[in-house]
Amino acid sequence: MVTDMIPPATAPAFLTQAGWDGAAIVPLAGDASFRRYFRVVDGGRRAVLMDAPPPHEDPRPFIAIAQHLLGQGFAAPAILAQDLTQGLVLIEDFGDERLKEHVEEDPAGELAVYRRAIDLLADLHKLPAADVPPYDRAVYQREVGLLTEWYCPALGLDVDADAYHAAWDAVLPIAEQSASPVVTVLRDYHAENIMLIDRPEVRGLGLLDFQDALAGHPAYDLVSLLQDARRDVPPELEAAMLAYAQGTRPSGIMQPIAAELSGTEIRRLSEHYAGMAPTGPAPGPATGDAETLALGRRIAEQGLPEQGVPACASCHGTSTGVGAGRAEAGGQQPLYPELEGQFAPYLVQQLTLWTEGKRGGNAYARIMEAAVRTLRPEQIEAVAAHYAGLQPAGSAAGTQAGERQP
Repeated sequence: MVTDMIPPATAPAFLTQAGWDGAAIVPLAGDASFRRYFRVVDGGRRAVLMDAPPPHEDPRPFIAIAQHLLGQGFAAPAILAQDLTQGLVLIEDFGDERLKEHVEEDPAGELAVYRRAIDLLADLHKLPAADVPPYDRAVYQREVGLLTEWYCPALGLDVDADAYHAAWDAVLPIAEQSASPVVTVLRDYHAENIMLIDRPEVRGLGLLDFQDALAGHPAYDLVSLLQDARRDVPPELEAAMLAYAQGTRPSGIMQPIAAELSGTEIRRLSEHYAGMAPTGPAPGPATGDAETLALGRRIAEQGLPEQGVPACASCHGTSTGVGAGRAEAGGQQPLYPELEGQFAPYLVQQLTLWTEGKRGGNAYARIMEAAVRTLRPEQIEAVAAHYAGLQPAGSAAGTQAGERQP
């Protein structure tokens, strides 16, 4: 691995031949390989010198993928000069503003820049994959094998490596048999390899560290971005961006508002409303005849097995602690909101959108879609009336939780 940042002895002659005679060579960065990077400064000109010394490194894959990305209209560094024998490549300098530092300095811009990064991936995935090796079973197994090859021995753990790989062989066909298109997978698409540049035509983003690109599943780079090991992506931002990437939660009302909020602001807003104690029943609670309310209660507590509709309480829980949605029943599930005391017209509207396939959300959206798809309008009205007449959990309005309002 790299132990110093002294420019290679052949660098001055290479730069002279490339038209950068007398330029200053300033240490820039190393990475998890033998590659080193130096900034080359000549008056007002700047470039980056990549030192990829053979036989440890081969800069040709970087050059090939850079040219492929540039040809498809993306901002990869332009190749200014190269000497493959010495492993020296002079490339365009994208500056110092990485996505990581950008969002740390400007948290309010976090959501917007992540949307741009996802839009860039969507652009890339619409195009044919680069001429690169496939992301196949051998590659998957080689990468998951790093756990048993390096991590476990470092901790003194004795593991069954053969059984571990066999377990992966049992589940990897799920990814291999996916109907998703095969796309260019950059493989290191994360906050430290995405540069903020002044080029609106490429969404203002420059790409780095793509020399290990493969042809594979489109989810890889998305997960690399949103489950970044190098910075803590707020869970709210990850969920919102996954929904955005999948197009599962469009909203003409909320989207323009939410787009202006950073991940931190979304989290704080969520905590604010989650921490508010209910003070009474929902405004104008819905009413209904005894038969309607009885039907609503049945749907909420027992479901409609004959229609394939599960009990609402099985996920959302009840104010008495029954179901997955209450802390008393095994842990609070923030993905399943409480329904007691909700405004009936709101519940009717949301359930109708679900049954019409016009409502999306997080990764659990498909559960809700399947649960309510057979509900009829009168059943939706009934369950909405039932929940609207229940006291919210934790209410100080004077009735016991779960007790119907007069």
